[in-house]
Amino acid sequence: MSDININEKIEVLYKDQVYKSQIQEIIAKQIFISLPTKGTSQISITNGESFEVLYYKGKNVFKFNGIVIDKTTENTVPQLIISYPVEIKKIQRREFFRVEVVYYVEYLKVGEELNSYEIINNLDPEKGNKGILLDISGGGLKLKLKDKLNIGDVIVTKIPMENEKVVVMGRVVRCELDDSKRYVCGVEFENMDSKTQEKIIRFIFDRIRRQIKAI
Repeated sequence: MSDININEKIEVLYKDQVYKSQIQEIIAKQIFISLPTKGTSQISITNGESFEVLYYKGKNVFKFNGIVIDKTTENTVPQLIISYPVEIKKIQRREFFRVEVVYYVEYLKVGEELNSYEIINNLDPEKGNKGILLDISGGGLKLKLKDKLNIGDVIVTKIPMENEKVVVMGRVVRCELDDSKRYVCGVEFENMDSKTQEKIIRFIFDRIRRQIKAI
């Protein structure tokens, strides 16, 4: 079980929608959270209803069920008061989550020696080679390429997400020729900052939620 802390950022899953919120206060067996929002919309929920809460700790994701006890406002911040969870579950280590995608991407090989994150950030992957992103997890990705990469090579690429392209760096850990005479390479992320990792994990969870909803 992982403790819930004040100022913890959380995601609220309610009626197939994902809302953003934050832990404001914990008093006795009650948790005060900022009124969950999605874009400019606020959650519409009544006392006694429940929702699922997700939050992230290091490389793990935790979830619990919260029941709305009441609503309040503190320092002009609208809040929900929810019950403290009886049980908090660790879902899984982040890198085990993997979703299939098909995105055309461009990558840039930067050699076998690991470059500093500052240098990597200044590189422009759009000047690199083209490939297809086949899947992505919290720990790495899989690319299909025309050209072979060697194990140990370091590359940078941009992952297209809904509103932006996220620059990532990774080291090639395998590269095999498939039936179509293209190379399928596994890449493990390196030197990734927590903000970028959070974006990728949220992107993965959003894809998983969409897939479940479509079943």
